Amino acid sequence: MRSFLKYAIANGGNVVFLDCDFTGSRGTTNPSIIKHNGKTLLSLRSCEYTFLNYRFGCAQNGQNISWYPLHVYNEVPVNFLSRNYICELDEKTLGIKNHKEILVWQDRSRYYNGAEDIRLFQNDKNIFASYSIYEEDEGVSMNISALDDTEYGVIETNTYRPEKFEKNWMPIIDKCDMFVRKAFGDIIQIKDIKSDHKDKKIKHIGQIDAPLDYRGSTQLWPYQDGYICIVHQNFLYENNGIKSMQYHHKFIMTDNEYKVTKESEWFTFIGMPIEFTCGMILDNDKCIIPFSVFDSATFLIETDIKTIIDFMNGVEKKNMSVVSKDELHNIVSTKNGNDFLLSIDKFIIDNTKNNIAAKISCMTHSGTISENKNFSKEMYVKALCEIKKFDIGMGNSYTHMLIGQDLIRDTLEKFYRN
Repeated sequence: MRSFLKYAIANGGNVVFLDCDFTGSRGTTNPSIIKHNGKTLLSLRSCEYTFLNYRFGCAQNGQNISWYPLHVYNEVPVNFLSRNYICELDEKTLGIKNHKEILVWQDRSRYYNGAEDIRLFQNDKNIFASYSIYEEDEGVSMNISALDDTEYGVIETNTYRPEKFEKNWMPIIDKCDMFVRKAFGDIIQIKDIKSDHKDKKIKHIGQIDAPLDYRGSTQLWPYQDGYICIVHQNFLYENNGIKSMQYHHKFIMTDNEYKVTKESEWFTFIGMPIEFTCGMILDNDKCIIPFSVFDSATFLIETDIKTIIDFMNGVEKKNMSVVSKDELHNIVSTKNGNDFLLSIDKFIIDNTKNNIAAKISCMTHSGTISENKNFSKEMYVKALCEIKKFDIGMGNSYTHMLIGQDLIRDTLEKFYRN
């Protein structure tokens, strides 16, 4: 499985790590990106959970990864809130110049609360955010909000739900009323995307013969006589009774009728089990792709369209290992295999101040992949110490959310027994 991050760096690209202290203990994930009125804007989602990685899997579900809440609220049975921000990026450094919380959500009556998986797009006047909301009947609706240009407050929101579960609509950048739905299974057009009409209709433009398990990731960006984008898929594996998963990604090119003309092989950005992106920018052949790992730490890849096309065509990377003053660049250029993953884990742990979600995920991931037992136990102990800072009670839980410090203790005991 190829790492696109390593390929981009080997071909002269750049990588930036975003340390977002304004989210506190919560991490950042689901990044989307757009240029609007001369500004490069990045949307970030911040969640109230972290991921624990287990070398031997958990007795409760047989998997080697699970969710862990950073807070437990007892007033309602389900209460995980997503917060969302728009950040302006510095054009030269790609660092965050300022940020603003958007789509502020107070309701905690649903399983998951707040806007999820924002994709940014625009027309001549407004910037838009398309996102998912979990509804009272446990289904998911797609929502599109028009935002103002200064404070990014909501001007208008429209809700669409052709089926019970609607997620990951991919905006078509040069047609702000059109989306790829079901990741190339359906092209739709929204009528009256911004108007006072109550009847918000969806027009189905056409069906496309693509695998149904492709899931939407980025917007579709005009390129040559068609479009280019990224889709994703969650691959599940099982080895010796232990289940694991990994998110894989794929570049897709289409013609101007959205028929798929070329696909890359599946790839990872780094190689972590959970990696995700909701957007990319293609501007004068330059490309910026933001992505997150473990729903808690966000990176930006700066590359060009030629590198992406070469990657899709299977052209070998240049294997540049130029040593620079940038630690992250050096890690990507010189480390391979588990050394690469362990070095990324350590970089995130060392370079996040308040982001405990990222620290816990990366500490337990290091413990999972390291062949050094003492190091593995040390990482799990450090993760447990981070968790104890929250004084978390057991509270309510779901079958797929494994809550309790005993899970880490069980894993530690296995290390000690072995």
